[in-house]
Amino acid sequence: MSYTWYYGGQQYESEADADAGVLALRERLENNPTDWVVVKELSGNASDGWVLSAITLSDSEINNLDDTKNYNVSAVINGDNNLGLSASEATSKISQHRDTYADYLKVNTIVKVQEYSPQEGFPHTPIFPEEP
Repeated sequence: MSYTWYYGGQQYESEADADAGVLALRERLENNPTDWVVVKELSGNASDGWVLSAITLSDSEINNLDDTKNYNVSAVINGDNNLGLSASEATSKISQHRDTYADYLKVNTIVKVQEYSPQEGFPHTPIFPEEP
């Protein structure tokens, strides 16, 4: 029998490959926030108006936000856009958007599918047990 595993939007041909995919996605979710958010620095202020930088921050910059700056955080999946956030507020929003992204990818679910084979047919489990 042939099986295929699905996890995080990817297809795997073996359980070991699927397990490796789980570890790889976990690593990305811990270190690569640009997968689920776009973060940019802001200048100005709320009363006079914010000026959005054209430069998108890198993963390492997002993971080490400057407490003296303000930020714009935009979610890749749901389109949420948060303007004028302090570093701590931005970090909190990034974490919230990470959860949404993880839910979108269904990171708590691995699907194992038995492939149909014309030679083997479908597995058959009787609905009613056979009488003795």
